[in-house]
Amino acid sequence: MQNPLNYIILFTLFFIHPQSVFAAKTLCRGIFSVDDYANLPNTDGDRVGDHEVLKTVLLGLKHGHFLASSKLLETYLSENPHDYRAWTMLANTYIRMGRDADARELRRKIVSIEGPNTRNLNDLASSLFHVAPREALLFMNRALEMDPTDIKSLTFQAKILLKLGQEVEAALSIDKGLALNPNDIVLLDMKARFLMSKAFIDEAHKVIDLILRINPHDRRALSLKAAIPPEL
Repeated sequence: MQNPLNYIILFTLFFIHPQSVFAAKTLCRGIFSVDDYANLPNTDGDRVGDHEVLKTVLLGLKHGHFLASSKLLETYLSENPHDYRAWTMLANTYIRMGRDADARELRRKIVSIEGPNTRNLNDLASSLFHVAPREALLFMNRALEMDPTDIKSLTFQAKILLKLGQEVEAALSIDKGLALNPNDIVLLDMKARFLMSKAFIDEAHKVIDLILRINPHDRRALSLKAAIPPEL
């Protein structure tokens, strides 16, 4: 948006008539490039379709219009309160705006609207990781009760356990994940760092070498390898 005044006028227009095709498409023309705008679906009739609203939001996020995107989503959700996709997008937008507390509350809401599953429990635990890691662990345990083979949940469970100082339990989660996928680089990296923290240098070296066989350019593994003195 080149002119801040035009930006304000367009948003005022949209919020007065949030379901107006003219208002929404004028807003799109004002904010997005010609190529982006051309990718918006055509909408006939007097109302903006759900797909067009959500695609408009995605374009807004792409171009860094976080406040605009959040307002569009809030307006949309006032009439579509059970659309968990839109709640998830709004929670992610709040995180990018630094509104972490609001995002946490929305992620709780998403679990209640959609019903718990490994994805939304992971999202909720992620938002709680820094402020309430013990509560985050409860949600990860719940996710793994639903699907004990979910590697993402095992990985995040291990991360939380390490933060809480529960190293033995974290090592078990890492090993469970690697039993499911021995080439998971994220888990291998966690295992190598855990071994190095315990001064198990030879074992760590073997894990690092495995990572580099999988991906010779892995920067984290190269950095770990460089930190090991040659004589060891």
